[in-house]
Amino acid sequence: MPKPRRRRILTERSPGGRSYSLRCYTKVWDEAFFTHHDLTRKDETPAVGVLKGFDESENKLSLFLCNDEGSGDPFEADVVQRFCKDVSLKEVECGIGQAGSRRACWVDQRNSVDLMGEGNARYCKNMLTATELLRCLRQPQLLMPGQRYNHGKDPDVERRLIYIADLTPDFILALAVTVPFLEAQALRDALCKHVGFKPCIRVNLPSHGSPTFQMAFHLPFFALRKVPWPRESASKIRGKRLRDRKSLSLLNAESRGDDDHEEYLLYPAQTSCALYGSNEWQFTACSFIDTEHESSSGNELYDWNNDDDGQGLDKDPLISKSSAPIQAKSPIWRPRQYYAKALAVSAEDVCREWGRVAYMLEEDQKAYSSHCADFNSGY
Repeated sequence: MPKPRRRRILTERSPGGRSYSLRCYTKVWDEAFFTHHDLTRKDETPAVGVLKGFDESENKLSLFLCNDEGSGDPFEADVVQRFCKDVSLKEVECGIGQAGSRRACWVDQRNSVDLMGEGNARYCKNMLTATELLRCLRQPQLLMPGQRYNHGKDPDVERRLIYIADLTPDFILALAVTVPFLEAQALRDALCKHVGFKPCIRVNLPSHGSPTFQMAFHLPFFALRKVPWPRESASKIRGKRLRDRKSLSLLNAESRGDDDHEEYLLYPAQTSCALYGSNEWQFTACSFIDTEHESSSGNELYDWNNDDDGQGLDKDPLISKSSAPIQAKSPIWRPRQYYAKALAVSAEDVCREWGRVAYMLEEDQKAYSSHCADFNSGY
């Protein structure tokens, strides 16, 4: 593989004559990201196990959400904490309730020395429940399978993709108690912005410490769907809903009389992706997608057990389109290319939903104006 062209490093001189690098101000991909280091990112100690003041009596989710680095909105974590107030790590570990039955997580783990072809994949059952995700990510020192590096004959997991449809507290807890310390800040920010319904597109290359990168996008939108018939009871939903739907009554331009209104539901939804790592070979991408508006009843969180098509086993659900699926065994290896593809596909879907809302509201306004004109013409 050809080596990247070396770039000239800009410097400035202080009054005392000492030179300082201006690399942190240049818009370039650090040359360190093109070098594969055998020891890079192999400290997989969970963040909740090394944070200051940790003991078994403390709430692990609270430890994970504690942001000592002074970045981000200090109140964002409170939204996640309140959403997860009833979750129990014991129930997730034992697979009790929805944590052990609702399959909504897709995971792909592999590596490639030359960043080509299928690479070396580590088998992982798909789709996963929150309990199975916890066991997949936990470390052997915690008496669970899941070591990312040097795990017997299994390939190293240098590139890990995690996709969760309709994020619930049990999945959040599974991620929070297993994320390595070096990746905790990026995951914390992603969860806070997704749960908090916050828009954001950012690329962050920290200027201190060992070279790392963080790329993320959070695209909130509203999805408008006609109320299905017969209407399902809200009490039948499986799992804890993250966002509340709104009922709308829109005029039917083709009707005149008592039934001239149609019932719709307006779903707040968000597509989020956070990608973080240390070089072209070693990175993690976590994505969270709201899909309740796509369910047949309009009142169900995604569960692969109910998916008759069996989608999600072979293709990458984040970057695949129904007309152009991308198989997991034909991966996009480089992090910048993967991020760009994910953003392009997600933005197209979000724009389509926004366009539908705008069109329906415009049609409703026209129908309302027409009804008013008909009413006034009678006088």
